[in-house]
Amino acid sequence: MSNCKRCGRKLRSQHSILNGMGRQCKKKARQEAADAEFLKMQMTIFDPEFSCEGGAVDARQMYTGT
Repeated sequence: MSNCKRCGRKLRSQHSILNGMGRQCKKKARQEAADAEFLKMQMTIFDPEFSCEGGAVDARQMYTGT
């Protein structure tokens, strides 16, 4: 028997052994990868696209026009 790459538990099913991890760990790993991909696409007010003259833009100005 082999062990799960993620949690170290013993794998029993042939499918899990081929994948290198159990069903729950595979599900969690897939979700972590999706979350990491989502975070790469996010931007904050501190990103260069929002800066002007070396300082951060007040985000309230973008929505209220003040």
